[in-house]
Amino acid sequence: TGQAQEVLPQEVLREVLSVYQSKMHGRHIQVACAFGCDRAVWVRRGELIQVFSNVIANSIDAMPRGGMLHLGTEEQIVAGMECVQVVIRDQGIGIDEDLVERVFEPFFSTKGDLGNGIGLWVAKQLIEGHGGRIAVTSTTEAGRSGTTVTILLPVGGSGARLGAA
Repeated sequence: TGQAQEVLPQEVLREVLSVYQSKMHGRHIQVACAFGCDRAVWVRRGELIQVFSNVIANSIDAMPRGGMLHLGTEEQIVAGMECVQVVIRDQGIGIDEDLVERVFEPFFSTKGDLGNGIGLWVAKQLIEGHGGRIAVTSTTEAGRSGTTVTILLPVGGSGARLGAA
């Protein structure tokens, strides 16, 4: 995965989106981007690609009949530390309330035989390894269903760490 370097999260998001473009087109998934932050974070680029890829793949799987995928970045101050907040929100089927808290457990999947249950577990390890945080909220409520993944990454060099939530 290489050395940590300064990376613009929205550039990595665009790169990952380009990989999934044909799959999203085939499922009638539209993308709306609101990149309100151009701050760099200090990460291993390959790990950030893996995290965004896991999350976006989950969103695509959750929208078999299409929908909107929202991607955004914004600057946040968390615990006195400058961060880039990345939000990936889909209009998919959602995750049952009693299962949301388990999505980061290894080998836990809401996809039955389609998932191996390590994507979000790996994502959490990688984000926390960069001093960040990742959280998932979701609803299965008719007409409002969907899942939001929020990732916070500290701005600045290695050693910048957000405390536990």
